[in-house]
Amino acid sequence: MFLAHRSKIFIAFALAVVLIAGAITPTRAQVLKPANYAEHIFIHTDKQTYLAGEILWFRPYLLQTSRNKNNQASSIIYTELLDPKGVSILKSKTSTKKEFGSGSFFIPATTPTGAYTLIAYTQQMLNGDTRFFYKKKINIINTLIENSQAKGAAPAAFIDIFPEGGRLVEGIQNTVGIRVSDPVSGKGVNVKGVIITENKDTVAHFITQKFGLGQFSFTPAPGEKYNAIIDNHGKRAIANIAPADPNGYNMHVTEKNNSYQILINNRNKSGSMIYLSAHDGQTSSFSTKLSIGTSPVELSVEKSKLKRGINYFTVFDQNHAPLMERLVFIPHKSDESAIQIQIDSDVLGTRQQASLKLRPGSGAEIAAPVQASLSVAALQNNDEEVPIGLYTTLTRHLYGVIEQPSFYITPAASSVDLDNLMLTHGWRTFEINSNNSRPVIPEYDGHIITAKVFDKWNKSVAPNVSCLLSVPSIPFGLYYGVSDSNGIVRFNVNDYFGPGDIFIKAIPTATNVKPDNIIQVIDAFADSAAKQVTQPALFLNPSDSTWLLQRSIAMQASNIYHKDNLNKFIIPAIDSLPFYGKPEYRYLLDDYKRFSTMEEVLREYVTPINVVLKNGNLNMRIYDEKYETVYNDGILVLLDGVPLFDYNTIFSYNPYKVKRLDIVPRRYIIGPFSFAGIASFETYNARFGGFELDPDATPVDYEGLQLQRSFYMPEYQQNKGDIRKPDFRSTLLWNPALLLQNGAATSVNISTSDLKGKYRITVHGLSENGVSFYGQQIIEVK
Repeated sequence: MFLAHRSKIFIAFALAVVLIAGAITPTRAQVLKPANYAEHIFIHTDKQTYLAGEILWFRPYLLQTSRNKNNQASSIIYTELLDPKGVSILKSKTSTKKEFGSGSFFIPATTPTGAYTLIAYTQQMLNGDTRFFYKKKINIINTLIENSQAKGAAPAAFIDIFPEGGRLVEGIQNTVGIRVSDPVSGKGVNVKGVIITENKDTVAHFITQKFGLGQFSFTPAPGEKYNAIIDNHGKRAIANIAPADPNGYNMHVTEKNNSYQILINNRNKSGSMIYLSAHDGQTSSFSTKLSIGTSPVELSVEKSKLKRGINYFTVFDQNHAPLMERLVFIPHKSDESAIQIQIDSDVLGTRQQASLKLRPGSGAEIAAPVQASLSVAALQNNDEEVPIGLYTTLTRHLYGVIEQPSFYITPAASSVDLDNLMLTHGWRTFEINSNNSRPVIPEYDGHIITAKVFDKWNKSVAPNVSCLLSVPSIPFGLYYGVSDSNGIVRFNVNDYFGPGDIFIKAIPTATNVKPDNIIQVIDAFADSAAKQVTQPALFLNPSDSTWLLQRSIAMQASNIYHKDNLNKFIIPAIDSLPFYGKPEYRYLLDDYKRFSTMEEVLREYVTPINVVLKNGNLNMRIYDEKYETVYNDGILVLLDGVPLFDYNTIFSYNPYKVKRLDIVPRRYIIGPFSFAGIASFETYNARFGGFELDPDATPVDYEGLQLQRSFYMPEYQQNKGDIRKPDFRSTLLWNPALLLQNGAATSVNISTSDLKGKYRITVHGLSENGVSFYGQQIIEVK
């Protein structure tokens, strides 16, 4: 009925070897494998619960895993919003080249109600384990369309089952974590329950404790099926327990006398060699080789050998493939520093301007400036904000929504509480994927567009094919690449923003006069196998109907009255010159007499180009005034940045469509190719439309880097504006680019809206020397 949450880990063979380098002789795969965990991401969103039709604002932080500092390696962050089935509905590429990036998603009005997941990663992270992708639960409620999920009756409870080590094994005592949560509030519930067989025989009892987490132990019988039954205030809920494996390994970890006792069982397998590694997801703290037969193996690992925070106990087989894993947590003092928030008053009126003063803590250890993001947004009771420091040290290693994660770094958290957290939110199972997928190149300097080149006739991959990629825009971009042995060609494309078309064409060569290739662009976003996330279904609380009505009216009013203000985007400051720089000659055709043919245009006033007849056809020749010579070899002729390899076809193009002509009367080298010069024709809309000149020019719809949306906030100083024009902003302020100084107060102004209720001020920050900051405060608008 309610199946266990099973977030499976797909992990490449080489990764297993990396983590146990201390116990195994390095292999070729290990040496060549790049660092998988060198960076991780945290994202600050303005809220956690949204209505369809609202804007989701986000600010990603890219951090070095080893020191939690700002990471300047990867330059592009990929962000996706996944629906409850794990399908991506919104995507964004965010540039971090200027030390930070921010983005936004407009949630379409047709988006169904449900529990969605915001994920983020870099191309570097695609080479590693997808469990280290950033993940955050996002609730979306659609108040405009009828939704059966929102109206349906919620079950008595959600029950999730987590066998220690990954799977149940028959004939061995198994410890099992259990989590029971209320489907409406999402909070854990304390209940009593039993484990029964199909014949209604009781084999175990359990009681959930803090936040609805608990555990029990039992020995599964061969072929038997089991169910967990609980009673939640008179409502009964049943969960099916996944069948136990007849063969396999089982691991049990207990804490005793400042050490961890690890018991490994082997069921129905002959003696073999296994490896145990203790690591923090990046570096190994302890590793050993074990010989195991039908009898269990027990060993003790002292806490002093492990690192503070999350530690992984991972067991590998004799082929270095991971078998099972168990997490433990050694509490430590939070490294996070507070940001003091001062406001004129905790209670404000509608359309009132107030001043916020933000002051980070002082001290030599945080003397560096703090990059911070600030949101003031409507508060929903179920929303919980995880500070950036707590995410880095604890929750980024775990799955699901953790209730009050800050509790686990306080003295009040008992060893039982910590163990229950690791058994449930730290649970995972392995499925080995031995396929050698293409290696992903990290993006250290801008976005890399990747494509695959095929032979048109036999469909085989085509190596050593020179290609040009064009981005028609102002200014346009032209990039060179050559396919490798797998037919993969890559282009390092800088400063390409927003939606548009790109063109990729093979370049004619002496051995391939007329290239006949098919070129397919490879999606830069992670494939579906890397997006296996599961969120409990979202059920609405009837008591929230008044709040939802107010938010719905506010959302609709904002989209009607402030549509233009909500859809303003910041044009990035990029070099306005094309790739060839400033041309020697530039002709604005409207400044001259307009001619009806391109031949007349070039003959009459374009002095660097000679038009000649050759074999009865018109041809262009570049004249170099400096050396007083005419080049007889090929010219690079561009139309809106798209190369025309049969460049003399430009004579048949309508000159009335051309706005500008740039001439570079000198040799120009792109890759291994030398051109006599460049003649660049630009149309009025700068969108390539010369398909009649080049039928092989096929546009590919490709989304570049996301343009930053400008946040709209009216200022109410001396008056309250036009009272006939409603202002129902649910996010009063979003500033993703604050720079706070050590110990000094930074003032920020906010203006409240007509939407009354409670709002949360949230500040996340990170200093250049790796100290994380967090502050929050609740205010009310009456």
